[in-house]
Amino acid sequence: MLCRTRGRPLRWLLAGTLLSVAVAVPGAGPASAAADPIAGSWNVTYGNPAVVTMTLANGVFTETAATPVRVVGAACDLPAGTVIATFSATGPLTYVGQHGLWNVADCSFAFFTPITLTLSADGATLLGRLGNGETVSFTRSAPTPAPSPLPTATCSRSTARSVLLSRHLGNPPEPEGQVLCGHFTGRGSHAMVVSLSTPGCGGSIGWLVFRRHGGPRHGGWRIVLDRPNGARLSAIGRRIRETLPILLPTDPHCLPSGGTRSRTWHWTGHGFVHTRFRRHPATLASPGGGGRTEQAAADRAARLAAAEAATSRPVCTTAAVHRAIARQEHPPYRWALSGLQCAGRYAIVALEDLTDQAEFTRLLHWTSTNRWQLIDRMRACAQGRVPRRIRTLTCQSN
Repeated sequence: MLCRTRGRPLRWLLAGTLLSVAVAVPGAGPASAAADPIAGSWNVTYGNPAVVTMTLANGVFTETAATPVRVVGAACDLPAGTVIATFSATGPLTYVGQHGLWNVADCSFAFFTPITLTLSADGATLLGRLGNGETVSFTRSAPTPAPSPLPTATCSRSTARSVLLSRHLGNPPEPEGQVLCGHFTGRGSHAMVVSLSTPGCGGSIGWLVFRRHGGPRHGGWRIVLDRPNGARLSAIGRRIRETLPILLPTDPHCLPSGGTRSRTWHWTGHGFVHTRFRRHPATLASPGGGGRTEQAAADRAARLAAAEAATSRPVCTTAAVHRAIARQEHPPYRWALSGLQCAGRYAIVALEDLTDQAEFTRLLHWTSTNRWQLIDRMRACAQGRVPRRIRTLTCQSN
């Protein structure tokens, strides 16, 4: 099986772990475990003959390796227990989902591809067609098994994963981040707090509170709070503490340095309310092993600025120019210095926007009050005020 990436051929095992998007069928109810024709063991050949199991939970089928599965064209195997694909029924004998690809070099997961499956009328063969036109055939390795019991309704990481996958929330195959269990929706209640994981540096992209209704075996989980922001969560009795990092204007996206802010959420009987945010200054490590607060860092910056103002000679350092731009740039973009050149009382600096990686330049002038001041670069060029050494960089850059 062959795929191409930027013109270079790469071989992958067509297998994956991404939740499919279920397509509603008019008049069709939820899949019943008692009447399900898919659940059970199936023979399939990827890089070698293997056995996989199909299980059903909350309307979502999961294909899992029951024996090691050899990656096509590689010398490594996916271990038993690896989730290979997920899909949902779109009709009596048809299913839609997504499959993924594994790298032949080290069997690491690569990316996903759609898959459609058709079950034969006798239920003995399941034919899958992948997004690139390849096909994979499953044949039953044992008689149709007895219906699997319903998944437990107790709060746990596995329950959180099952609930999120069935609702197409988060990033499969492990959409759950933090999972907290407790009486968050009132005394004697059963609630589950789940954050949505992200492969990025943020940790999570949102969080939800589920409340269980009904008995422990047949109860359903209903969303009672849905927050669209990532956060670090902790339980304080029946309350939930939400903590968010503070990203300063000049911070790289993944390196917030402004400390944190937190608030607590509590149940009123009808919904959740929260307290006001409380800010917690960042603690910066000092050489002596102790700590100094954000205020100490601000004091140090003020002392450096005062030292710069005490001399009439331009202070052409990255730190001095960085502070000047951070103080004067509006709106306060998230940026990083990527180049600096000074000529007399002028400085031209290259910046990179950390949001979209766009590059731009700024011109500064050392004023009579002994500080760097941002000035209009195009106007300075038109008036011929830019020193020759930096004229090309200043007047012909973006």
